[in-house]
Amino acid sequence: MEVPAGSFDTYVVEIEPVESGQGQPQTLYLAVDAPHHVIKSEAKLPPQMGGGTVTRELASMSAGATSMAE
Repeated sequence: MEVPAGSFDTYVVEIEPVESGQGQPQTLYLAVDAPHHVIKSEAKLPPQMGGGTVTRELASMSAGATSMAE
């Protein structure tokens, strides 16, 4: 996966609400290499917030710190 911070092999984790109507689906892209940082996340907004999608990508990474861009 390509993001502003570079290229990463990722696991894809899809999160679905346990009960219908109790939340929105979300997808996380986690680095295969430990410590498995979140490389990208996508979350659907509820209809009352416009029903769009929020996407965040890893913008930079340095020893002991990460930065996410929206």
